[in-house]
Amino acid sequence: MKTNHSIIPSLTVGDFSASSVGLNAKNGVVFEVWYEYGRGLKRVEGALQWIIGDWLNYGESHYGEMYTQAMELWPEAEYQTLANYKWVSSKIQFSTRVENLSWTHHRYIAALAPEDQKMWLDHAQKNDWSSGDLRNAIGGGLSFDYKRDNKSNRAGDAYVPQGYDACQTPAYAIDPLLPFIGDNWTIWEPACGDGLLVEALYDSGYSEEQVIGTDLLTGRNFFECEPAAWDFLLTNPPFSIKYEWLKRCYELGKPFALLVPVETLGSKTAQELMKQYGFEIMLLDSRVDFKMPNKGWGGSAQFPVLWLCWHILPQAVMFGSIEKGKRIFNHGASNID
Repeated sequence: MKTNHSIIPSLTVGDFSASSVGLNAKNGVVFEVWYEYGRGLKRVEGALQWIIGDWLNYGESHYGEMYTQAMELWPEAEYQTLANYKWVSSKIQFSTRVENLSWTHHRYIAALAPEDQKMWLDHAQKNDWSSGDLRNAIGGGLSFDYKRDNKSNRAGDAYVPQGYDACQTPAYAIDPLLPFIGDNWTIWEPACGDGLLVEALYDSGYSEEQVIGTDLLTGRNFFECEPAAWDFLLTNPPFSIKYEWLKRCYELGKPFALLVPVETLGSKTAQELMKQYGFEIMLLDSRVDFKMPNKGWGGSAQFPVLWLCWHILPQAVMFGSIEKGKRIFNHGASNID
C-alpha cells in the first residue's frame, strides 16, 4: 500500500524532496549539489532553536494568550524545551547572537547583562571554546551576582535559619518528581543546606555540571542571585518565608517545584499567586521525615507536605508515592547518628 507523506516545501529544493518521514533524491545528483544541500541542512539545524524561540515571542507579542495554542503543535512533554527556546530568544538580541557559536553557548549567557553576554561570547569565539568550556568559565566568574557581605534573606531583613526553616529534606522526597525532570536540564537547588537534595540528584543520574546548589549561609542570597544558566528550580524553601519564595519563583519565570506544607494551599497569599500564574500540585502518600538541627533524623519534624509546581507536571493535580523510598531510607538512617 502506498502512503502519501506531507512534503516540507521549505526543505524541498532542486533534486531533493523533503517530507515528514525523510528525504527523496533524484538519481544522478552530482556530489557538489548533494554537499551544498547538506550545508543548508546544517544551517537549519543550528538555527532551529532560534527560529522557534523568535516565532513564539512574536506570537505572544502580537496575539497575547492566543499564542499558547501553538504549544499544541508539539507534544506536551516538549513544553520545557519550547519554553527554553522562547526565553533564550527573548534575552539575547539579534545583534548579539554569534552565528558560529551554538545555541547552547548562548543559553549559558542568556541570564547575564547585555554587555556581559557580548564579552563571554567574544571570549568563546576567540578561544574556540565548546559550550562546556564557556559554562565552566562563567562558573568561575559571573555565575552569581550577589552581595557576599549580606546574609539577609530579604533586603533589610536580618534572617538566620532556625526551627523548621532549618529542616533538611531526605532524598526520597524527590522520587515521584524525577520522571518529569528533563535528563538534560540544569537544576538549581537554592536552599541546599547540607546538600541532601543535591546528592539525591547526583544519585539519580544528574552530573555535577547539571546541579547547582546554593544557600544563604554560604553567602548566596536567593533574592539577590541567580545562576547564569539553569532550567528548573527544586527546593524545600524556608518555612517562615515560603510565600516570599513562591513569589520570587514565579517572577523568575522558569519551571519550579517547592516542597511546602499542605496548609500552604489554604493561604490567601499563595492562592492569589497561584490564581495569577497557574500551578500544579503533587500530593504525597506519606509524610516526609525531616532532619532537624541537634536532633538529626530522630526529631519530630514530620508533617504533611506536597510539591507545589509550575510548568513541570502534565496535570494540575497528581499523586506521588514516597512510601517505598521512605522505608528504605529510614532503615538505613536508623543507623546514622
